[in-house]
Amino acid sequence: RIKGKVVQAVLANTPLQFTLPKLPHGFDEFHEEAAQLRCCFCSESRGEGELAKCLLCGESLCSKSCRKIKANRGNLTQHAVLTHSGQSLFLLVENGQIIAVDAPRAMRLGSLYCNKFGDCPDPESRRALKTYQLDTKLNERIYLMIVRCEITQEVSRLMQKLQGKHFHDNSI
Repeated sequence: RIKGKVVQAVLANTPLQFTLPKLPHGFDEFHEEAAQLRCCFCSESRGEGELAKCLLCGESLCSKSCRKIKANRGNLTQHAVLTHSGQSLFLLVENGQIIAVDAPRAMRLGSLYCNKFGDCPDPESRRALKTYQLDTKLNERIYLMIVRCEITQEVSRLMQKLQGKHFHDNSI
């Protein structure tokens, strides 16, 4: 789908317009919508704590791995490699965390939803989900990172900041 848009834009010699998938302002609304999501690999709804949404194309997938994929890497990395040349950003349904993948590396960027104190959503506290709102600054930063092709730089910057204590998990 995205590759076709790129080819059309190149052939027409016009710039490609990119928009992030539309996300609700409240985390509680996002959680309700997430109940409808299905993994693009196995077509299962694995429960809200096990799904991620690709912010480049909007596809949903199991955040660790699922039975349909026989690879030595997790679904997020597999999707990034197969669909986005190894780079992508994912929103974890459980807690709103953003995972930046620059295959085979992955880093957490923070939560796209936070409360007035800057805390991430706690999936155990269902009634408090209404207090978490879309972080518009992080949302804008993510958009700019994508359109400027800076996912690799961001992952590298975060890895340097953590001095090698990066989030690397073959199940991603």
